[in-house]
Parts: sequence; C-alpha cells; structure tokens
Amino acid sequence: MFRVLKTVCAAVIGLSVAACQNAVAQQAAPIQYAGNGHYYHYIEENLSWTDARTTAAGLTRFGNRGHLATIANAGENAFIAGLRQFNSDGNLHAWIGYTDEADEGTFEWITGEPTTFTSWNPGEPNNVENNEHHVEITASGNWNDNKNSIDYKHGFVVEFDSTKHPVPDDVALQEVAELIQEVYEEDFSKAEKPSEIVALARKFLNEGLATTDDPNGQYGLFRAAKGLAIGVGDAGTALQAVDEIYKLFDINALAMKVKVLESAGEAAMPADRRKQLVLAADGIIDVAIADDNYEAATKLASVAVVAARKSRDFRLVKEAVNRVIQVEALHAEYQKVKQAMDVLENDLINPEANLTVGKFQCYVKGDWSMGLPMLALGSDPVLKDLAEQELIEPDTPHARMKLGDRWWDLADQQDEPAKRRIQERAAHWYTTASRGLTGLAKAKVNKRLADLLPSAFPSPNRTTSPGISFAEAKRLIARLDRLDEERWAVLQGKEVIVPADPRRLTDTGIIVEKNERYLVIPCPADKWNTSPNRWTDVDFRGHLGEGARARNGMPYMQLCYSLDAAPLVSVVDNYIIRGSGKLFLAPSDREGGGTSSNNTGRVRAKIIKIVK
Repeated sequence: MFRVLKTVCAAVIGLSVAACQNAVAQQAAPIQYAGNGHYYHYIEENLSWTDARTTAAGLTRFGNRGHLATIANAGENAFIAGLRQFNSDGNLHAWIGYTDEADEGTFEWITGEPTTFTSWNPGEPNNVENNEHHVEITASGNWNDNKNSIDYKHGFVVEFDSTKHPVPDDVALQEVAELIQEVYEEDFSKAEKPSEIVALARKFLNEGLATTDDPNGQYGLFRAAKGLAIGVGDAGTALQAVDEIYKLFDINALAMKVKVLESAGEAAMPADRRKQLVLAADGIIDVAIADDNYEAATKLASVAVVAARKSRDFRLVKEAVNRVIQVEALHAEYQKVKQAMDVLENDLINPEANLTVGKFQCYVKGDWSMGLPMLALGSDPVLKDLAEQELIEPDTPHARMKLGDRWWDLADQQDEPAKRRIQERAAHWYTTASRGLTGLAKAKVNKRLADLLPSAFPSPNRTTSPGISFAEAKRLIARLDRLDEERWAVLQGKEVIVPADPRRLTDTGIIVEKNERYLVIPCPADKWNTSPNRWTDVDFRGHLGEGARARNGMPYMQLCYSLDAAPLVSVVDNYIIRGSGKLFLAPSDREGGGTSSNNTGRVRAKIIKIVK
C-alpha cells in the first residue's frame, strides 16, 4: 500500500555562512523523527542553496555531521513539512538536499542515496529560465525546483543521521544480565515491595542513560528496567525503557510496546496503575493506526478493556469498549481502502480509487500531505477543486482564510469523524492566516478556532460548569503540538502561574475530590530561564534551548503536580490529574536544588475539569 501511495503522490504533484552558523543557537533544538531515528533542524535564515548546504555541513549533533535533509518516504516528507510550526509566519519554504546541478533533469540526493520518493508540485520541476536546479519543500509537503539565490525567502532543513546499534545477541544479553545481577545484588535483595521494585527499575533506567561507552550494557540496563516495571504493572516506566532502547537500537518499538502492555496487564497492581495502563494503551493505539497496523491496535484495545474492567471503573470500561468499536470500524474501512489500492496498482489516476484512498488518508488518519494529491485526482468535483487550491498554496492571509472558509462550510455537511478532521484542516489555514488579518475577519477566525477547542467552559471550580468530556480532553492533548499562545488563551479553565523555583509549590486553589479528573494545559509560549552557566529557556516539557547542558539525556524543569504536597509527578506524562487532595503545581529540577534563587520566568497553565 505504501509504495502505491508514494507513487501516486509523485504522479500528482542575506547572511554569510559564518553568520548563519552563529545564529543557529537561536533556533529550536533538533527534533527526532521516529520513522528513522534521525534528527531534523529547521533554520529560518535566507540563504542560497549552496550556502545552506555549506552551513548544514558545518553543524554537528553528538558527533554526527549535518547535511541538507534527504527524504526517503512519505512519512519523512510529512514530518519535515510539519516543521513549519517553527517558522515565524507558520509557512515553510525550505531547501532540501535534492539537485540536478550535475546533470540537468536528473535529480540526485547530495548524500548519494537512491531516489525512492518524490513529492513534486503539479507541473514541477519546470526549470524556469533554465536556471532552477535546487529543490525546496513547502508547507503542504510538495516540492518545487528554484534558483540558487536569496531572491526568494528560504529557510533550510538540516538532517543529522543517527546510527543505531544492533540488538545484542542472546549470549551477550546473558552475560550482561549476570553482570547486572552481580553488581546490583544488594539492590535486588532489598527490592521486595512494588514501590521498591519500581525505584530499582528507574535506577536502572537512569544508569542506562548514563552509560554511553558500552552498548551491550546499556541495552541490558534498559531491558532490566523494563522487566522489573512489567512485573509490578508499571507500564509508564516499562514504556519509557522501550523508548530509550528505540533511540539507540534497531528494534520494532511498536511490537515491543504491545508485548510490554500485554505482559504488564497480567501483573497484580492497584486500580490507579490499571488506569494508567489503559491510557498508555490508548495512546499507542493511535500509533498503530497511523502505521495501518490494525492487528497491533486490536491487541492493545483488548488489553485496555481487560485492564479497565479489573480497575472496576465503569467510566473507564465504557471508554475502552468504545475504543474497541472504533478500532474495528477503522479496520473495516481500511479493508475497503485496500481494495481501492489494488485498483491503483494498475491504474494510478483512477478517480474513484483516488477518492476512496484520499478521503481515508485525510478524514480518518488526518494525513493531509498524503491524501490531498489523491483528492486532486479524485472524482468528487468539490474535493478536487479544494485539493488543487491546497497544492497551489495561497500566499496571502485573505486567500488562506477563504480556503479555510471553504473547508469549514464543507465540514457542516459531514458526520463525525470526518466533520472534525475537516474542521481541523480549516483551522490549519485559519491559524496561518490569523496573524495577517484585522477587524471582523480576524474576529471570525479566532472564534472558529476557539470553537474547535474544548473552550467556553466556566472556571472548573464553579458548580455550574458543564466541564469537558474525557474524549474532548484526549483530542486536545493530541493537538498540543499545534496549540499556540493565541489558541491557548481562549481555553477557559482556571489559569495558574508557576514561577521558576523548584523549591516552591504553587497552590492552584483547587481541591480534587475522589474519582475527579482535571486536565492541565500549559501555555506553549512560556519559558523558565535558569542560571546562565547551566542552561537557559526551558519549556514546560523540560526541552532546553540550543547549546544548553543536559545530564544523562534527562529533561530539566518539567511542569509537575502534587496532591496534598506529596512527591511531584510530571504533568507531561499524560496531562490528566487523578486522585484526591489539594492540587499544587511546580517545576521539578531534575538536578535537585541548584541556583533556583537566580531563576526567572514563569509557565502559565489552564486547569479544566473533566466531568464525563
């Protein structure tokens, strides 16, 4: 299926270098793409393609030298197109490492790797004036050949290859396991209670992060952490161990996570851990669906139902059963799509087949970069015209708003879940247009953006508040990466300001009663700033500014919560507060203490009650 998708998409569609290198420290940190483990860094500097290539080659990350990004498949292409969120105006025109400079008409990647995927705009490449030999990627994910100059405003995307280690063989793993047993014999003997076993698992996790010169030992420590956590049903720690293994070793992370949750579900554990397991499974189901792995999604949904029933939480059981129904429905829909894919194997421009697959990609999976070129080839005249307008990419605020209006009007004619997906596409264009709008046009756009978020709720502590549903809370969490300050401001939960002092608990004024749940949404624009000789500009997730010092790869200053002044728990784990007691928020300084008296800045958070 994937081969056909990328084939269809291919068928459709002044600073000095030294100054730019000095400016890189002002950009966001590189972000990892899970599909290949590589890191990507969008740099918003107007350079020619040649200077961008030179600049990229002068950058390194943990010993890996950078290069202009190369793109092997549609997933990587969509990820890079998504880096537009770091552009100052939400748009994207960025150089990538594709050129026909050596042989006109024969485009090649600068790394020498073979071309396995392209995503040209319709009519491209066209080599206007015989002077367009270098390729840019745009916000829609489509490509264009352009002049090697600074006449057009460009950023560029740097890719840092990340070579992964092979998984140690059975003999090596046995040797490492015996060594761990010997070195930590006393720790094992003391770890009897579940809480002590969890503490030991987390110790092994941290030891693994600190071990950088022994791949076999590192894998063994992460594996030991995973095994201990599974034994007591601590899905969160076990899954974190899998994430760390995946960053460094060549594994199938999804398959390993399915096994983790299946095994953890069989362990004896308290009800609150079973609830955490349900939430963890729910999040990984989304990953499985994105990969069209409905076998894994079905297994995870079953794990969630069993865990929910054992928790004796009727509301959780209902949500888990509904998730099973959703997965089954998506699987059935996918079977229809597979039939259309079979048609496209022999007839790439078949209108009905393109419409079927395009709607599935856009409406069901939310993969607009893949689905839009197919809708442009489809048989529905309205969707065909909309898709063609998308591929042209409107470049003025008013034109972007008008395209958003067309999607918004179309959504009113649809049922869920298509209605929500189409509204989110309208929101994409409204967001890119809003900064350039004024007056009633801006007011309309902001209102519609607010309507798409679970907003317009009274303060969560008011007894008259209708609150927010759990399903709405999950949708908002899933869209956090697209939430900016303007859209955060329209959320009408209780706003709390958390200063950058890890020694101080901020009283939210909220009492969480037994069985109540609250959603915490931090403002994405806010930063803490800590002692300059240690690190700077830390956001609520603990992500650091470029050039900052981190220890053992662990994040610093994550936003955390506490009930009745109990030990801090990271908000970032799932953004949903459960339990009972007075709710406090605070930054957690992972290094412990430090120069917190010199810290400045604050992170605002909205707290919204979940009522059903």
